[in-house]
Amino acid sequence: MFSEQLFDLILDLGDEWNVERVYANFKTEEIDIIIGYIGKEAEDPDTLEMCPIYDHTQIDAGVIWTPCSIRPT
Repeated sequence: MFSEQLFDLILDLGDEWNVERVYANFKTEEIDIIIGYIGKEAEDPDTLEMCPIYDHTQIDAGVIWTPCSIRPT
């Protein structure tokens, strides 16, 4: 029902990020959105310099998440 392209447009994360998967649970009214970074460089939080990404670890769904509500109040 939900498409990755729809959430990519709604979230407008930029060219270096993409929505990889969307899972919807209508019983619990939850949507899980898996987002991936596809850039070749990232900003070092300490020096603010752009650094190449040469190694990464894939994180399983649910390990890092941020709950948010997009329902009207």
